[in-house]
Amino acid sequence: MRDFFIKRLIELMEEKDMTQCELANLIGTTNVTISRYVNGDRIPRIEIVAKIAEVFDVSIDYLLGLSDHRFINDFSNNTGFSKIEYKLNELGLLNLNKQLSNAQIELIQKLIEANKDFINELK
Repeated sequence: MRDFFIKRLIELMEEKDMTQCELANLIGTTNVTISRYVNGDRIPRIEIVAKIAEVFDVSIDYLLGLSDHRFINDFSNNTGFSKIEYKLNELGLLNLNKQLSNAQIELIQKLIEANKDFINELK
């Protein structure tokens, strides 16, 4: 998943002719942090992934390599969430309008790790 994220982040930045500094300013971080994401030295928290997806108008699924469809699809009740976003929202773990707590982030990471097979089926 990390390799997909790095590849797609670089591709999206190149398509928009966007520098690491410009992306950093748009999502409220530093260009050093973006550089660390691009080099694979650091994995972004889920709320940062959501902000990056928003900047490039793509789904989180696409950014993480869980889908080849760039744009957010409507999977249930016109929510506009991608599959993984819908599942996280359904579990009460994702609300893009509010910052996630460290406990929520850890839980999401554990859920993703424990459910890799299920996540791969969502592709």
